[in-house]
Amino acid sequence: MEYNARASRAVDATHKVGRITKQYGAEGEVVVKLYDALDAREFAARTNKEPLWIEIESIATPFFVASAKNQGVGASVVVFDEIDTEQKAKMLIGKEVYLESVKVKRERATDWDMLEGYTFEDVTSGVEGVIVEIIDNSLNPLLFIKTSKNEEFYVPCAEDLIVSFDEKNRLISFKLLEGFFNHF
Repeated sequence: MEYNARASRAVDATHKVGRITKQYGAEGEVVVKLYDALDAREFAARTNKEPLWIEIESIATPFFVASAKNQGVGASVVVFDEIDTEQKAKMLIGKEVYLESVKVKRERATDWDMLEGYTFEDVTSGVEGVIVEIIDNSLNPLLFIKTSKNEEFYVPCAEDLIVSFDEKNRLISFKLLEGFFNHF
């Protein structure tokens, strides 16, 4: 996964813009049926600049768009950066799609900001890395993690996922759902 600085913008508000209705092709493409307030050209222009948000297991998750093309009136064919198979695309069918209203990133520090530079570990999968950045948005703050294998992941900042916090050794341990890292 390639890191994209666009994710570091703060989310002021989100609004539902459509629903993923079906797969389109064999390379992970999906059709997004757009709601009235947004036409397909505006949708394609906005997704070129910001992620789409899709709720996965009650967590708002950013999906970066590789391309979006008009598909008739009120629909768009979308290719996501990390969705490249029919199986992955099938998991998104029926999901609501949100766009964010972007504001300039807040200057004030959050409680999560202190974790930048900490070592991250997931006790479920054994994945370890360094917290490179805190993606501060009101919808779902994220930790941007980089592993020693140069893999990059976004992990939700949710206190109920933390199993231990060692300030002295700058280590934070999470217990994420089984298979969380299989989507990357």
